[in-house]
Amino acid sequence: MKLLNFPRRKYIVDDLQYRLLLTSLLYVLAVVLIFAGALFMPLILTLRDGAAASPEVAEAARQFLAFHNRVWPPVLALVALLVIHNIVFSHRIAGPLYRIRSELKKIGDGNLFVQVRLRKNDYLDKEALSVNEMVESLRTKVRSIEHNQKKASALLVELQRSLIQGSADEMTGQIDELGGILGRLRDSVDQFQVPRDMTRAPETAPVVETAKPPREAVGAVASRGA
Repeated sequence: MKLLNFPRRKYIVDDLQYRLLLTSLLYVLAVVLIFAGALFMPLILTLRDGAAASPEVAEAARQFLAFHNRVWPPVLALVALLVIHNIVFSHRIAGPLYRIRSELKKIGDGNLFVQVRLRKNDYLDKEALSVNEMVESLRTKVRSIEHNQKKASALLVELQRSLIQGSADEMTGQIDELGGILGRLRDSVDQFQVPRDMTRAPETAPVVETAKPPREAVGAVASRGA
């Protein structure tokens, strides 16, 4: 699997990043509220229940203002750092997901020249490697089918020439060879597992009709030669 070295141009590439960021912020908000409640609630209760001129109320007010000035700036800085870290971290997941989905769409369209390439620090490298191995396996199977298809086409041309020339013995050998090629093609296609209802030929598929099967044609040629 090749690694990309060029820098990222966009850090927000998928809605997943917004969901992860929102979830993280909700957790941080819950922690901040619990922390603020534990820190400020006793002071708030003292300010509410105490006498206005009592030393306890004055001390509580002083502590409240001191905590207010010292606590919230670090909390806001922590939230900002968390947002930045979340965006960078989530991009290492969302970026590979975006690229894998894009390449899978190309594969679905029949393009087997694709390869998932990730950056050095991206996650989901095992998933990308699995996709690349799948594509390479599909390439191998398609090459085998193409090879047998070309051999069958070439043999069909020879069979037609033998039919015109009236060579029954040659046609018999060619038919046997064609049957072997068709068997290999069937084995190659059988490697793909599809639902039963998809194995039926479409009703609109063209049907090629021949006047005589090849074996009957051989018999006809043989009888003419006799």
